[in-house]
Amino acid sequence: MDFSFTEEHKILRENIIRFARQELNEEVSQRDRDQTFLRELWRKCAEIGIQGLLVPEQYAGSGLDSLSCAIALEALGYGCHDGGLVFSL
Repeated sequence: MDFSFTEEHKILRENIIRFARQELNEEVSQRDRDQTFLRELWRKCAEIGIQGLLVPEQYAGSGLDSLSCAIALEALGYGCHDGGLVFSL
């Protein structure tokens, strides 16, 4: 049995890691010290569809399968240093 990622899975993972590193990690240490949660970052994740990964496309979601969703969330956790944000998503 082949457990390697498809090309689509690899692209999904790379894109989410890149997004998280570029958009979600700014001043993460300060936010952690201040115990703040920025809704702006939540909205940025919504713009790329993180909150709707498993939601069918007919309801404005991404319509991903369970494996793709798991890959996407793992990539988010890998790229984003804000554990509270990742956990909330």
